Amino acid sequence: MLEFDALLAVILALEAPPPPP
Repeated sequence: MLEFDALLAVILALEAPPPPP
């Protein structure tokens, strides 16, 4: 499911710690 993959990617990106400066 393409929509599920995209949603999962967004969720993982939001829960991941911010990249170092």
